[in-house]
Amino acid sequence: MSNYVIFVGSLRKASTNRQLAEAFIHHLPEGDTAAVFDRLRDVPFYDEDLDVPGQEPEIVRELRAAVRDADGLVIITPEYNHTAPAVITNAIDWCSRPMGSGVLMGKPSLVMGFTPGPRALIGAIAVLREALVTVQAKTVPTDYTWGDAYPLLNGRHPKDVDEVVGILHKAQSELRALVDAAPVAIDPRTGDAAN
Repeated sequence: MSNYVIFVGSLRKASTNRQLAEAFIHHLPEGDTAAVFDRLRDVPFYDEDLDVPGQEPEIVRELRAAVRDADGLVIITPEYNHTAPAVITNAIDWCSRPMGSGVLMGKPSLVMGFTPGPRALIGAIAVLREALVTVQAKTVPTDYTWGDAYPLLNGRHPKDVDEVVGILHKAQSELRALVDAAPVAIDPRTGDAAN
């Protein structure tokens, strides 16, 4: 049984990427769970003056705890101007600190998304993969992206589109394999498994 936290790169309530997150949750294997971290819009831009241990903004503590407590991170995003949305890169910035021990270190991660254009998120995926590798997250190697999303969906919710559902199952399987392969951290103070 795995638990995932989802970052959605589009803040718009009716976005196709938010719907893709809903489809990801809907089609999880029995026993697995996932939840969208719905407060990315409230996270301030990364600022070392705010990132003082014990004095971080409450929303930052919530963000880091959500990632720390999850078995894996799922980023579902559009592409803006051939790059990743700032709301996603900002969340990665906060979760990568403190350097060398941020909550993304070793975290199994999956990046996926829809875009209405034909390029299938080439720029966003490149930026996010580089950022996740830099912070030492473990990323699913396959790109699960769709260009020309509107004709594919044709007004349907992604959870009802067979092509999308089949690919979601493959993505979930790859992410689960990374989670299962992740070493279990042991708290040296107690000898118990640490989150």
